[in-house]
Amino acid sequence: MSDARGDRVPELRPTDPGAETGRGLRIVEATAATWGVTERRIGKTVWAELRAPNSELRAPNSELS
Repeated sequence: MSDARGDRVPELRPTDPGAETGRGLRIVEATAATWGVTERRIGKTVWAELRAPNSELRAPNSELS
């Protein structure tokens, strides 16, 4: 995801259990193999590489098995 705002670099922060926001990067960290932020001429891009699914997690009749 890219945006034109360069004022705030995303970082993991402590999560307030009562907050309704602030968990996006925690979800990305839990599901991605790696992630980062690339500065752009205008703004930034947050990127992530997802982990390949484990074959044990596929449906029993999956064509990909």
